[in-house]
Amino acid sequence: MKKITKQHFLENKNFYLQEMKIWKIFIYPTDTILGIGCIVSSTKSVDKIFELKQRESKPLLIIIPNIEWIENNCMISDKNKDYIQEKLPWAYSFIVQLKNNNILYPKINNNSWTIWIRIPDNWFAETISELWETFITTSVNISGEDSILKTQNIPQNILEWVDYIIEDEHKFSGKSSRLIDMRGEEMIVLRK
Repeated sequence: MKKITKQHFLENKNFYLQEMKIWKIFIYPTDTILGIGCIVSSTKSVDKIFELKQRESKPLLIIIPNIEWIENNCMISDKNKDYIQEKLPWAYSFIVQLKNNNILYPKINNNSWTIWIRIPDNWFAETISELWETFITTSVNISGEDSILKTQNIPQNILEWVDYIIEDEHKFSGKSSRLIDMRGEEMIVLRK
C-alpha cells in the first residue's frame, strides 16, 4: 500500500489512470466520505472489496463517467432523467433500471437488472471520468460499521487490501449521499 497526496496524484494522473486500468484498488476522497474502489471491469478487485467489507449481497454503488452513460445504459423516464441531471454531480445516489445487465459483473448488483449510481462532486470523480469506465465507490469500513473520514483512522485489516491511498485535506460532510430509487414513475427516497 502506498500513500500519495492529491497533488502527486494530479501531477502523475496518467500513471494512476493506467494503474486503475490494471485493477489496482484505491482509497480516495469523495464529496461525502472516504471511498474505496476500483474499475468495475476488475472482477478480482471487486471480489476483494466485497471480502474486505464482509459484505454478502448488498449491491455496490458505482461512479459513472457522465449523464450520457445513463442515457446509453439505463431505462429511465425523461422526468427522472431531468431530475438526475439537476442533482449530479452532488451528494445524491440513484437506483436505476439497466437496459442490459450484462454490462456489469453480476456480483456488483446482485445479478439484478438494477444499478446504484452516483457522480460525486469532487476532483477525483472528475479525474476518473477520463477513463470512460465505471468505478466502484463504497465507504471505507466493514459493513455495518461507521464510515471512516480520516486516512490515519483506517484499520490495518483494510489497508492490507489496498494499493493506493490518496491523502486530501478536504473536509468531508461525513454523511452518506441521499439514495433515491428511480425504477418506477415515482421517485422513492430510501436514504435522506
